[in-house]
Amino acid sequence: MALALAACSSDDVLAPEGNGPQWNADGKGYVSLAINLPQEKSTAFRANDQFEDGTPEEYDVKKAVLLVFGGNSEAEATLNGGYTLTLPTFSDDPSEQITSTVELVQAIDQAPANNLYALVVLNPDGVLTVGEDHTVSIGGTPFAGTFADLKEKTMTMANGDVTSIAGGDNGFLMMNAPLASKVGVASWDGTVSTLASLDGKVWSTEKEAASNPAAEVYVERAVAKVELTANATTGTLGAEEGAMAWTINGWVLNNTNTTSYLVRNTNTADAWWGYQNGANGFRFIGTSEVKTGAGYRTYWAQDPNYGATQVGLYSPWYDANPSAGDLNEVGGVAYCLENTFDVAQMMQNYTTTVVVAATLGDGSDFFTLNGTTGTVYDKENVDKAVKEAFLNTSAVKAALTENADGEQTFNESDIASVTYSQTGAGEWAVTGVTYSDDFAGKFVGDAVPAALQADGAAYKAGLSNATGLKINCYAGGVAYYPVLVKHFGDDQTPWTQNGTTAYPGQDAANNWLGRYGVLRNNWYKVNVTGISNIGYSEVPEITTPDDPTQSYIAVEINVLSWAVRSQSVEL
Repeated sequence: MALALAACSSDDVLAPEGNGPQWNADGKGYVSLAINLPQEKSTAFRANDQFEDGTPEEYDVKKAVLLVFGGNSEAEATLNGGYTLTLPTFSDDPSEQITSTVELVQAIDQAPANNLYALVVLNPDGVLTVGEDHTVSIGGTPFAGTFADLKEKTMTMANGDVTSIAGGDNGFLMMNAPLASKVGVASWDGTVSTLASLDGKVWSTEKEAASNPAAEVYVERAVAKVELTANATTGTLGAEEGAMAWTINGWVLNNTNTTSYLVRNTNTADAWWGYQNGANGFRFIGTSEVKTGAGYRTYWAQDPNYGATQVGLYSPWYDANPSAGDLNEVGGVAYCLENTFDVAQMMQNYTTTVVVAATLGDGSDFFTLNGTTGTVYDKENVDKAVKEAFLNTSAVKAALTENADGEQTFNESDIASVTYSQTGAGEWAVTGVTYSDDFAGKFVGDAVPAALQADGAAYKAGLSNATGLKINCYAGGVAYYPVLVKHFGDDQTPWTQNGTTAYPGQDAANNWLGRYGVLRNNWYKVNVTGISNIGYSEVPEITTPDDPTQSYIAVEINVLSWAVRSQSVEL
């Protein structure tokens, strides 16, 4: 698609020496831009440099703005003005909207600095606006600072809901991607640049701008993409005798970020550009230039809560399991803000997670006791186990024996019913037992001993012992399987248990930084390969390190950039 933007011009030229901008007598210049959408293919097979196109909607350009900065360096460059780019009418066929490059010519106002830089923002509605006077507002607040100031600007999405910047009427929010000047090496001395240099790209006439090489801009989407697939959505768990059927119902994202920087936050001074785990390569920079001389893709960033307690994460399922209406279909996708963290914060309650929901058995409630999943119980047998535990409590047995009217036999039939702390999914505590009608007749005086009454010490001891069974209810037969989303994963950040510390040693960051997390413009493909055990009765809040992790789901994760990161898991 070629976007030609016309403007009034004058042929009178004010041309500085060198590659500085050329302005006409009206104080205008023209810049030709080649906006490269995130579609570039790699020429080398490597986990970091695998790419897929995605869907036409993910490339749809509904609106575009150009921000021009001027100054001695990218970080110090000050905003000179913002420009709304006029877009053509697109074809009704969405498949024709996938393009690798959008070319355009734009008139800009004369700037006091010779070193000019461009930031292109696609589909900015709801986040960034440009006025007719070329002023810029971010989140409704006027902005007039440096690019370093802009990099500190954040956007907040209530409950991690990114629908306003990920498709729909607004399209996918995109902006310049940080590119490295060199590939990763142990002693890395390159630079990382986000803005596109306009050196030698500003001309006094529209014709000159259109006939000379354009300034190349490489954009990326502001959200990450997660997809869950499965080798099969149904299967059988366990041996033939007593085997349980399983069906994957769907999945949701958990621990998604609610805040993100507007522009991906990386710096030349970041230490990670030279990190590698053994012979697994320098993972933070790609190995193929996006275009000769244009630089290499980068694969990490700091989000607003990086390196600190991960405040602001949206964890909606800790207090209530997702309902059927909340679940994404197998084969469906979800988008989220990037969520990155250092090794010290590589914890399960900070890591963006895919939660898979599966129905086991025939969809009836079932229970486990004492955390053992090898045997499941129905409600009748749970009541039976509670009654046995109550009656076998030493204090209860003593009270029964001491107060019995002669020789008596006590068993489960002496307890008519059991009450619990809740109904539905989760851990149940025993809150009470009701004795049968003829229970009192077994004692001296035809009365239940005080120790066995509701306020009695033996009664309380019996309830405590019964609750110690650790009763878990799987409401509707549904079990949940959390899968931590890996960014670099096992290929580039292999991990094995070494002592009691999950990530030991001074080289922890070099070895494992980025093992988990989600980064914007990366596509995480989680493929379920099977279910090997019963999962959780409710989505758990686990506060231990990401490794080691107990999992009963077999998955594989691949990542492309779109980029896609894929993993397979067995549940």
